[in-house]
Order: sequence, then structure tokens, then C-alpha cells
Amino acid sequence: MPDVICVTGKGYPDYATRKFLLLLQARTDAEFYYIGDADPFGADIFFNYYFGSARFGVQEHAVIVETLKLKWIGPFLQDFAGDALEATINTQKLSYKDVAKAYTVLSRPFFNAYPEF
Repeated sequence: MPDVICVTGKGYPDYATRKFLLLLQARTDAEFYYIGDADPFGADIFFNYYFGSARFGVQEHAVIVETLKLKWIGPFLQDFAGDALEATINTQKLSYKDVAKAYTVLSRPFFNAYPEF
């Protein structure tokens, strides 16, 4: 089994955490994965790790876009589709806050530049 470093967080990443991940990426051959909530806030947190945050300024944002290679590996709602667990999973409708966050995330310019999202 390869060596593993697990960086955990609660919510949105701060500047120091993203810089730490950039340092690790620059000095290792490690792969970076994101595991987060399967909702609009989970997606927004992933994109903050991947692209950086506008609140830290354009220069820092550009560095993150070019260098942080991160894969979101789930969980996703479709991971449970057709599964025996599907019948036992209680889903709830998106709240107004969830819908508003989804529209905000989907309206960001990187969706046009990165079709894989």
C-alpha cells in the first residue's frame, strides 16, 4: 500500500490549507482526491480547493487554477442508484439556500472554460 497523507477540513478551505496542498503537490508524486458532500455546498467547496477563492484575490486564484490537480471521487447521488441501499435512503428536497448555491456555482466562468465540470 502506498504512503497516504489525509488532510481533513470542516467546510471551505482556508488559504494556508490550499498552499500546503500546493507545496505537497510540488514536492511529491502524490495524487490528490476530494471526498465531500453530494450537494451544492460540497461542489462549491470542491471548486474552492480546485480553483481557489475569489476573496483571496486574482493572483492567488490563478496559481491554484494552474497547479492544484484534484479529483472529486464522491460520494455522488448516482453512487447509490440501483443499489440495495437505495430503498433505505431518505432524500430531502433541496432547500432555497441549496438551490441558490447551485445557481451561484453553475454561473461561475470556469464552467465554460472547463467542460469536464
